[in-house]
Amino acid sequence: MRDYINKHINPRVSGLTRYINNGGHELEKFTKALKKHIRGVEFGVKNGSVSKVYVYMKDNVYAMGWVAYADYRDNPEQNTLMYTVCSHAIRNGKYSSGEQMHMKMTTNFDVGIRNAKRYLRNLTTKEIALSDKDAVQSQFRKVNSSANETLENAMQNVLPRRTTSDRTNMESFMSELKHLVAIGH
Repeated sequence: MRDYINKHINPRVSGLTRYINNGGHELEKFTKALKKHIRGVEFGVKNGSVSKVYVYMKDNVYAMGWVAYADYRDNPEQNTLMYTVCSHAIRNGKYSSGEQMHMKMTTNFDVGIRNAKRYLRNLTTKEIALSDKDAVQSQFRKVNSSANETLENAMQNVLPRRTTSDRTNMESFMSELKHLVAIGH
């Protein structure tokens, strides 16, 4: 399992706009069939682009992946439109990096549905926690730094120091004050 999620494959649902299915195009047929096969699934797009349609569950934070009707192969001799499923759960050994590493493509509609049913799944709690840990740590560091700065300013106001070399004397003085408090003086 990876230590992070790919935000291009699994964007935040809050950043998507609802996909409106008009029923005519192959991708729209594909999403309509997926709605029947995967209970509770919703569809959204990023930046109004309908080339990739993200699949998600209503109350989830991240999308499960995306589907498309396109050719994502590298340098094909002939462009062949395919039912494409892109998910964090797919490991495509034909590619060594990028989204293609997480895609299954087929010209067969039923196989496309089967791929979607098999690979489109919600992120685990661990995957979500790992993906958000850097942001949480950053916010914690900001609050911690601010608290330390406030403490340092308060100490300087109570016991002003003349130079930075007084830091050692200040630390022994603080330790003595803590001792006096501990013994109840």
